[in-house]
Order: sequence, then C-alpha cells, then structure tokens
Amino acid sequence: MKTESDFQIRPATTADMERIVQLLSDNDLPSCGLEGSSQEFWLAVKKEEAVGVIGLGKSGKRGLLRSLAVAKAYRNNGIAKALLGEALLNARQAKIEELYLLTGTAKDYFLRKGFNLIGRETLPPMLLQDAGMENACSACSDCLYRSLFEEEKE
Repeated sequence: MKTESDFQIRPATTADMERIVQLLSDNDLPSCGLEGSSQEFWLAVKKEEAVGVIGLGKSGKRGLLRSLAVAKAYRNNGIAKALLGEALLNARQAKIEELYLLTGTAKDYFLRKGFNLIGRETLPPMLLQDAGMENACSACSDCLYRSLFEEEKE
C-alpha cells in the first residue's frame, strides 16, 4: 500500500465494488465488466473514503487501462498521477508490453503521460471483450497506446 500525502493507494477488493461503481457513475464512466477475472483495480482512499480508482485489464502481453476517476472534490491533488503510477508499475510487473485505453474526456492528460493517440481500429478487440467493455465505450472515444516494452529496453 502506497501513501501519498494524506491519501493511500491500495488494491481494491470485492467488498469495494459498490464504492468503485459509485465513483465511476459520479464521473460518467461505464461500470460494466468490473468483475472480470483478468482485471485489477486500485483505490485511492482518504480517511476510509474512496476518492479515486483505476483499473487494469490483462490479455497476454497487452493491457487495457480503464476507469481512472477521481472524486471532484479531490482533483488536482496528485491522486490521478499516483493511481496511474500504481497501474503502470503493476502492468510492468505483469510483463505487459502494450498498454491501451479509451477516453472521451482525458485525452490530453494521457498524452502528457506518455500515451500516443492511435486509430481505434488498432485496438485489439480481445482487450475490450476480456474487460466486458465491448459495448461500453462510445465509437467517438479516443484510443491511446503506450509501449511498456520500449521503456524496459531503455
């Protein structure tokens, strides 16, 4: 469990699913497919309150970053950065080489974090299917990609 200033990042448990669904709902993000066996979630917690979440779906050496959300009252406090860092660390530890995500609202944020905009047709369909999200994301969502394999070689 990591501690960042006055919040903690910890793995989510099945007991946290209601909290995760509420955070996603509050941020207008899909909550379908949350209980997929190939997915992990992490929570940012402040005084027992879930204030942020991020998820990582896995399919071989490919990963799907999903559901990065921070409660409105806690934004601009480094929570998203800490959650993303935790997901990236876990992706590397799981030997994921290619990381994808879909977003309708946070493209610029992820571009600043080393992701590149790609055509949605290049997103491996199995990632969305494994995450139970094949029908969840709008066709107008931006698709982004980051190679973790290249980072390992540097």
